[in-house]
Amino acid sequence: MKPRYSALAIWLRTLKVAYWLGWQIESNWTDPLLFFIYSIARPLGGALILVFMYFVVSRGRQAEMLGFFVVGTAFWPFVIAGMMGMAWGIISDREHWKTLRYVYTSPIPYWVYLVGRSLAQATSATAAMAITLLFGRWILHVPLHVGSMNIPYATIALALGITSIVALGFIVVSAAMGISGEAWRMPEGVGAALYLVCGAIFPVTVLPGALQNIAQTIPLTWWLEAMRRGLLGNNVTHSFPWAGDGQVLAIFAVVTAVWTGAAAFIFSYAERRARVLAPHRDSLPEVSPQWQMQSRPPGSVPGTPASSHYGPDRPSIAHTSHFLVTATSPVPIPAIRRDLDFCSRLIYGILDHISRYGAKSAQNYGWRQACDGDLQAEGDGRGPMAHRDRHLEGSCITSLS
Repeated sequence: MKPRYSALAIWLRTLKVAYWLGWQIESNWTDPLLFFIYSIARPLGGALILVFMYFVVSRGRQAEMLGFFVVGTAFWPFVIAGMMGMAWGIISDREHWKTLRYVYTSPIPYWVYLVGRSLAQATSATAAMAITLLFGRWILHVPLHVGSMNIPYATIALALGITSIVALGFIVVSAAMGISGEAWRMPEGVGAALYLVCGAIFPVTVLPGALQNIAQTIPLTWWLEAMRRGLLGNNVTHSFPWAGDGQVLAIFAVVTAVWTGAAAFIFSYAERRARVLAPHRDSLPEVSPQWQMQSRPPGSVPGTPASSHYGPDRPSIAHTSHFLVTATSPVPIPAIRRDLDFCSRLIYGILDHISRYGAKSAQNYGWRQACDGDLQAEGDGRGPMAHRDRHLEGSCITSLS
């Protein structure tokens, strides 16, 4: 008999394989030497841009804000790689690599697979963090002295920060499940909006009162504040001067726990809703015997239904594969899916507008103008989904491709 693995063992094996897969995708696009040079040049370039901007504004004077800049720039790549990387990973699996159908229908916890991919992306940001901090210490003379650092405090804050980044990544992935197309821009819009309100390059005290209240509810704001206090102590400008070090860490832990619970609920709801929006099983074509044989995992008993090997809440490979065929063909579109797609694009259009206005970015995303046109088209029944049957992927789970 084949050995039976416990749930924890399955989670750990899935996490290990997903981590390895994410790292291979992240690093195997070129030879190791060029990847090493790229890993050094990219963070240094980003840090130098902000440092030069700082010196231009401060007219060459070095003050406590320089350390604020360096620490925020060093740790923000974790957000880009962990949160945005998880969303980009699931979108690329669905729309570029076309492998999501095989991953999702395999007998593994899918959320553990996403965590592994996110941690692999976050690992790639470790080099950027270390290089930026070393550059700030030895070139810019930021007071990053080991003797003055609170290492246990910074370690706890970093662990909570990675947890909060993964939680935010699940929320972004849940939103991607409800978008049938144009999902590539969404992680960038969310990341740019968070970059402005989370105190990455300037204290939240300079924000308007309403945005300060919003910033206090986001765990990334408290994470960056805790990392600055752990690495620089009192030699840096604080986003929350009214709070002590212990109070900052305690509030950060509470906010992270709330967002983690919310992420688990939202992801579970989005996954169930995506299945509800899928065409009914009775409307699918008959499953051929060949598909039934291919849909069973190795070592299964012949003659048993394929879906029984995956549990009542997990579709079989045969059902999913037939559904993938029908999901990309011209079929009637439920009104609820059209409204969900329209609302999602409208929300991310607003986020894109806010981020471009605050950052004064010259980049033109283009899909925002399309969203404005969809607003008029929806009024007379010419919704965007009516002319986009070929892009009918519905959601991350309903398309699985």
